[in-house]
Amino acid sequence: MKILGVDPGGASGALAIIEQTNGAPTAVVSVIDVPLVGSGARQRVDAIALQEWLPSTSWTLHSSSAVRLCRNKALHRVSNMDGWLAH
Repeated sequence: MKILGVDPGGASGALAIIEQTNGAPTAVVSVIDVPLVGSGARQRVDAIALQEWLPSTSWTLHSSSAVRLCRNKALHRVSNMDGWLAH
């Protein structure tokens, strides 16, 4: 199974593809900073770069894959240890 991990981050974030076998992570397939375009108020995710990156990792959304999304907190003193949201 391949898992797409998403950490939205503050100003930017990161994406990772992790290979998992029998419930345990076995390999990091790929890791990138979230691709961004523009600047200031016009900064946004570069959807084209993201679309090009995903196929290069052989990750597809099907029954043997998953997405994990890290929860962000608005308050800097609040622990983010409460985990990840699963899809």
